Amino acid sequence: MKELTELRTELDAIDKNITELLLKRLELSAEVGEYKKQSGKKVYDSAREAEKIGCLTAAVSGELEKKYIADIYEHIMNYSREVQYLVITENR
Repeated sequence: MKELTELRTELDAIDKNITELLLKRLELSAEVGEYKKQSGKKVYDSAREAEKIGCLTAAVSGELEKKYIADIYEHIMNYSREVQYLVITENR
């Protein structure tokens, strides 16, 4: 069994990677916002979000894990939409 400090070190490394990826995702969301601003597309696309969450949860086994992934991505998509709205309204 691994020691607690070793487990925490691994978690810290994962958290650093997740943070970097989330920041990159937000940058891309801003670019999507620019595209939608120029093209007149709406920010919220419920079909796209449902499709995305469906694909992500399909790749996970276990009902509890599916719920966690769906919940996490709903939050991530909410923040992505917020960034897009800020870009569209030029508050970013």
